[in-house]
Formats: sequence, C-alpha cells, structure tokens
Amino acid sequence: MHPAFDKKHNAVCLCARMNTNGGYGNFSVFGLPGTSNLFTLNSQNDNDPFVNVNKSGAANLLLGANELAEVSVTANGYSAQYGQLAGANVNYVTKSGTNALHGNAKYYWDGRILNANDFFNNANGVPRQFVNANQWAASMGGPIKRDKTFFFVNNEGLRVVLPTATSPVRLPSLPFQSATLMNLASTGMGAEIPFYRQLFKAFNSATSASRASAIPMGPGDLAGPGCGDLSILAPGVPCVVGYLASPNAFAHEWQLAMRIDQTIGGNDRLYGRFQTDRGVAPTYTDPINPIFSAISSQPEDQGQLAWTHTFGPRGKSAYRLGALFQRTVWAGQSRCRQRIASVLFRHERRLAFELKRYRDIYSARPRVHTVSNRRRPFVYGRQTHSESGAELPPRSGKRL
Repeated sequence: MHPAFDKKHNAVCLCARMNTNGGYGNFSVFGLPGTSNLFTLNSQNDNDPFVNVNKSGAANLLLGANELAEVSVTANGYSAQYGQLAGANVNYVTKSGTNALHGNAKYYWDGRILNANDFFNNANGVPRQFVNANQWAASMGGPIKRDKTFFFVNNEGLRVVLPTATSPVRLPSLPFQSATLMNLASTGMGAEIPFYRQLFKAFNSATSASRASAIPMGPGDLAGPGCGDLSILAPGVPCVVGYLASPNAFAHEWQLAMRIDQTIGGNDRLYGRFQTDRGVAPTYTDPINPIFSAISSQPEDQGQLAWTHTFGPRGKSAYRLGALFQRTVWAGQSRCRQRIASVLFRHERRLAFELKRYRDIYSARPRVHTVSNRRRPFVYGRQTHSESGAELPPRSGKRL
C-alpha cells in the first residue's frame, strides 16, 4: 500500500515517542492502550464512537491528510486543559482560505504490475492476484470577499482492490455431485434435485474452481479422498476436491470538507466547517462466491461553528459548537444476493466444507430443514425440524 494512505498516522508518529501497534491507524503512548488517546479536529472530539480510537473512515485508511495545516501531539494529557483521557492528545488543525487563490491535486496508483506474487502463493501454485489501488486528493481555497470572507474545499477518495489472505477451499467433486442427485432421484426425493443443482452450481462457479484437485487421503477415508466411510464412488475417486485461493476484496471511500472563514472587525473571527464521508469496506470476503461476502457501510457527517474573540495581546476566548454523526451498518453485498444466499444456506453457510453434511444424505433417517419462507425441505441429518427448531414427525416414504 502506498505510504500516502496513512499520512495522518505518519504525521503523529513524527511528533512523539511512541510504539505503533497497528489496527485502524491506532498507536500506544508510554505503554497506555490505544483507547486512551484523545483525537480532536479543530479542538472538537474526533474519536471513533464505536471503539474509541482515532476515527479512520470506512476503509480504515485515514482520509483527510490533504486538508491538514498542522498536527500537535501532547504525549501526556493529564493537565486539566486536556482532560477526558489519560493518553496522548492529538489535535488536527485544518486549512482555511486566504487572500490568494491556492490549491493542489494529487493522485497515487498501485497495481499488479508493481507487485510480485507472495512467496507461499508461488510455492503452492496460487497465481498472482489482481491489485488496483487508486487514491486522489484535491483542494482549493481563496477569498470570497478580500480581507473579510474566505473559503476552502477539500476532496479525497480511494478505490482499492486487494487480495485477501490465502485460505483453503473445499468443494464437492463432480462424481460426488452426480451420485448425490442420483440418490435423491432413486429414493423418491426428486423434488429436492433443483435445490441441490442450485447449491452445486454455486460451488462449481467458485473463483479458480478449475484449479481444484483431489485432497489428500485422510486416516478415515476408506474409499477415496474426503469420502470417509462412504463407498458410493469407485475406489480412489475423490468425494472432495480443494485448492488454495486468495479472493479479492474491494473497498472504496470518499470525503468532502468545506470551510468558510469570516473576519468581523479586528478582534473577532468566525468560521464554519462541514465534512461528509461515505465509504464501503469488505467485512468478509468469501472464497466460494461473492454472494456470501459481507460489507460494512460507515457514513459520517460532522460540522463545526466557532467564534474567536481577542481581548488584547494576552487574552483570547474561543467558543465552539460541534456535532458528529457516524453509523456503521454490516450487510451482504445486495438485497438480491442476500436472498440467493438465504435460499442456498439458510443456517449452514459452510456446508461445503464439512463432508459429514453430505454423508448424512445417505443416512437411514433423513430430516427436513426449512431453507426459505416456504416449507422447502433440505436433507442434511437424521431428525426433522421446522424453521423455529421444533422437532416434527419424520417424513413418510422410502428411507435412504
């Protein structure tokens, strides 16, 4: 990641002796936990209300560095003028307009062509993943009325696609899928075939599923790899195939800040500032199919109104009114995808990873599980349960 993505954190580290402990741009001063630090923006509290560390936005990459005029760090905030928390007091001061029109524009890019594949990925045959990181910043400030009214506007954003940690993926083999469908048809459960076809289609469309190969034989595999004590396939034919995957995660965020300064006479100065931040971060990236991934949206708005009065060379008084709104929402990729996912995996999303769920299809007494609002049965065990969890009478008909 380009170092520009964490300029706020870097600026703070240059101001005081401290140990960085990672995570959301957080840090520790004099051994105190990261939640003991107080962050202020133009003297207004700017801590994350959810975890009480520095507010870092949806992508946790601290947008807003292009707007900063100065950063001050008080390593020991025990004095009464700071208060609230015992750790460091970090205050960011934003830029304002002047009589001269000024501004800047920045753009940073990082891509796959600039990055080598991971050593362990190469060793395990995992191809180099796609990388595309874009970050931009632009600002402009100047006079509205010379010597009286000034403006400043800053916009920053990023769009990042990065691979996640490499993890093993397990899928039912094609012979096992065929055997499952044939068993359902031969035991009078043909109504379940469309559901299982949809389930297997999700597995077969997994990213890099074409690289899947038979998993190693386990100590409990009597017939084939991953088959356990099942003997439904020819000897040596795998029931489970697998591969290593590093799925891509997509995060995007933008921030817009506007400030107006007004000079009233020689002793009074008034300013108002508004900031809005919108972004989406990948909370969970599923290696099987994106419909099972989860994201978090973290909209944030804040505003300030401040008045400063100077009494003379030794006296000054400042009054500030501020408000901060932040919300964090965890959800699936979309309503449509959530509905598809709920049909496929109402309660057992990781069904594909556990062979025993498939083994139960061949058990002597199936159970039915509701996978949607309709009573559509899903066989994966020995009992019969309703959606609420209450046990129902066993189904009539042939037993497997």
